[in-house]
Amino acid sequence: MKELMEKLRALPQTAQLGQLRAQGETPVALTGLSPAGKALLCCLLSREERCLVLCADDAECRSLEKELQGLSVRTVCYPAVDLVLHGVEGASREFMHQRIAALLGIERAQVVLATPDAAVQFTLPPSLLAQACIELRCGMEISPKTLLERLVDAGYTRSELVEGPGQFSSRGGIVDVFAPGVQQPLRVEFFGNEIDTLNLFDVLTQRRTQRCESAFLPPATQLLPQGGTAGLRDRLEHRARAAAGRRGEAAKVTAELCGQMLERLEEGADPEDRLMPLLWDRPATLLDYLPDAPVLVSEERACAKRLLQSQAFLDEEIKRAMEERQLSGELAEFALSPGAFWSALGHREVVFWRRCPTDAMNLPPRASSRPRSAMSQDLATTFRCCSTRWETCSGRGMTSAFSRRPTTRASRCAPFWSKTAWRCSMCASRWGRCPRGSSTRRASWLF
Repeated sequence: MKELMEKLRALPQTAQLGQLRAQGETPVALTGLSPAGKALLCCLLSREERCLVLCADDAECRSLEKELQGLSVRTVCYPAVDLVLHGVEGASREFMHQRIAALLGIERAQVVLATPDAAVQFTLPPSLLAQACIELRCGMEISPKTLLERLVDAGYTRSELVEGPGQFSSRGGIVDVFAPGVQQPLRVEFFGNEIDTLNLFDVLTQRRTQRCESAFLPPATQLLPQGGTAGLRDRLEHRARAAAGRRGEAAKVTAELCGQMLERLEEGADPEDRLMPLLWDRPATLLDYLPDAPVLVSEERACAKRLLQSQAFLDEEIKRAMEERQLSGELAEFALSPGAFWSALGHREVVFWRRCPTDAMNLPPRASSRPRSAMSQDLATTFRCCSTRWETCSGRGMTSAFSRRPTTRASRCAPFWSKTAWRCSMCASRWGRCPRGSSTRRASWLF
């Protein structure tokens, strides 16, 4: 593996990519990469720093994860969750448990894989996640009452017998906890206010199977209110009073919903997905857990399409919930908009991956390029400026805006290492600054 990475690092294309990244000339677009080539390049970049990889779909996430694991790269797959915005009882929390496990595994991972719709969804802030985790060890001083209170604050549900993840039970000096992401629940036995033993046990037979010296209990849900239940209750009361002082149907619905949610909290119900806009002062996304990590976007056009589809689906769900008076328009923010997401990526180091160079980019690639006279191939590639397409330049000089979409023939005849000049098809700006605000720097594509 070491020899393979050294040969990959010695390639001139890899050297130029490192130079462009060091100079801050990003986004950079790389085309002509096969799935195996993406895995090798991701393995190389992950040896320097942790990377976030955005895949077009779940199948690509799983495939790339297997490729990277075969290269001994520690990976984490961050899933999207389905929001329940209606009064549905007994909704599955499997994907939420997988998301919490992924968030906790980011610190040990070299590569974080996600789809764009998962990356834009709101989740609990990193500081709140760290506070909700519980670490236990034999001989630890903690009372059973304190442990039960911390389990409730971490989103666990009390039951007579634990049967599934996210549940706990208590009888005398014994507390049983079924944490998400494990195969068997944990039994904590106390001697006064000291933990005497920790054991895993079988759910069906209730018999101990393995003794443990320590245990880690992650939160059972991402819907953990900032400031606890008391803080959520205060925010609901404040929003209800503010809505009661305004006129209009939206204010009336908001006041009614806040009143209903306060009643459910008094009855001991867990927070719902539709309470997400009120749970935290500032909701977080996956980008907040990776503040300095470079972002590798695989098949950008497919990612943008998936993001738009997920946003349209979420808008339909919100519209349906509002028609059923289950949601207010004032409390309908559950994810970043596609525009806000691409804007956030514009402030980061971004590398686009594509198999073929015939596509448009939401973020124009920027890098140094050869002089126009050095170009010898017609390369039909586009990206966006002024909400239109950028068009390519051939070796015979700048061409006018293309009237049809680029063909795949040009990508087949392009050389392995090719560079092109760009122009804006609307404002005809070239090698400078677009008057509408988009960058028109020279762009190089890596094949």
